Amino acid sequence: MTVENNKKMQLFSNYRDSYDFMFDRSGEPFIRYSVDMLSRRDCFKLLDVCGIKAVTHGLVKDLLPYYARRTFLIYLNEKLHATEGKLLVNADKDSYYSNYASIVEGIPALSYRVLNIGNRQWKLEYKSDDVFFSNKGNVEISLIAELKEKEQYPRPLHGRNFWAIDFVKSNSELKACDFNTAPAIQGTPIEKLLSATEIVDLIKYY
Repeated sequence: MTVENNKKMQLFSNYRDSYDFMFDRSGEPFIRYSVDMLSRRDCFKLLDVCGIKAVTHGLVKDLLPYYARRTFLIYLNEKLHATEGKLLVNADKDSYYSNYASIVEGIPALSYRVLNIGNRQWKLEYKSDDVFFSNKGNVEISLIAELKEKEQYPRPLHGRNFWAIDFVKSNSELKACDFNTAPAIQGTPIEKLLSATEIVDLIKYY
């Protein structure tokens, strides 16, 4: 892909990924921080606005009357991803009443990710030997398919063309459990599909 007008883009990030060396030393800033730009509750709001069904979520004190016997995933820090800033607890832990949380659904250590780069999207499967997290321990990441244009998910953030939505399978349907504005490419099958140049050009062009 040839970038129109030789557009330049400079990376600002607090972590490294496999395609970083193809960014320019100057130009339009591309912000990519592991601490998300959005809080967890704002991520869920965006998913709701886009019509993407999500797992049940809210403040613990609001969820408890309806889900007293369920396991909660507590967000100790609403802007962290992967396994950071999260805690699995039973619903009777009153010390977390004021925290935001989601109800645990789906199969432990198995999730699905829709990764968006530019105008393209891929569906990936994550599974591990961890008791709960699919991205912790010995992780296997498989490419399911590239989504055709008519199959693609709505883009939750205007102007943001690099993101991922994570899903769990609950009662035979996929429910979103995370929206990530800084997904990792390294270690995924996308590394074998796209060169570093192609990844950066997709980000620049779209």
